[in-house]
Amino acid sequence: MRRIPPPILLVACVALVFLGQFYFPQFKLAFGPVQIVIAAFLLLGGMFVARAAGQQFSQAGTTINPISIDKASSLVTDGVFAYSRNPMYVALLAILLAIVVFFGFWPGLILVIGLFIYLSIWQIAPEEKVLAEKFGQAYADYRARVRRWI
Repeated sequence: MRRIPPPILLVACVALVFLGQFYFPQFKLAFGPVQIVIAAFLLLGGMFVARAAGQQFSQAGTTINPISIDKASSLVTDGVFAYSRNPMYVALLAILLAIVVFFGFWPGLILVIGLFIYLSIWQIAPEEKVLAEKFGQAYADYRARVRRWI
């Protein structure tokens, strides 16, 4: 089964939030400067985690491509991966949530939940199967020690 790359899904969701808040302004909610602070915190946090995870993959010399997980050459378990088995997906959700909060388009939360479900079922589950086959007991130990999300 071919999967859609998660960054493409993020861009599509962001576009839907942007268009939604434009075409359905009655669903917007603004709550002042704290809205910007929360959005900035989520956005910067998501960007930091994504960058840290990407750097760790690069340092380990393994693939960052979530569609070609079978090309993984090493299991990364330290740094941000010591807190989440999927920090890049946590980062994507944080970034999408930041956009929803920034625009105040609360129906966008459905997209956040939808992306979470999509990633859990159609992205992470197949990845975990491949990693379990490829790295055996090392992955089983890691999986027992670190949560899937946070």
